[in-house]
Amino acid sequence: DLGFKAIYPMRSARIYQAVKRARGNRKEIVNKIEESLSHCLAVDGIQGEVSGRQKHIYGIYKKMRGKRRAFNEIMDVYAFRIIVDKVDTCYRVLGAVHNLYKPLPGR
Repeated sequence: DLGFKAIYPMRSARIYQAVKRARGNRKEIVNKIEESLSHCLAVDGIQGEVSGRQKHIYGIYKKMRGKRRAFNEIMDVYAFRIIVDKVDTCYRVLGAVHNLYKPLPGR
């Protein structure tokens, strides 16, 4: 993000402000989703390590340019990872997450 800010200060500032408006209180949101995912796994009896983060400004910019989309069309400003020990558990997690957060067709 620092290199992006140095090379494209205006673009960086615009995206930063848009992300700031869209994300709200970032840490609270990430923590709430992490807790929700962890609870969902616990209810289904699945062992897994859940972690979440905010995506970097430059990564969002690259996605906007690569897909030729405006910021409001980029939906994933957060990323979550669930680490499990087996492939079949991975598919169980996918099903549990889809029950918790309905997937959007075409996304």
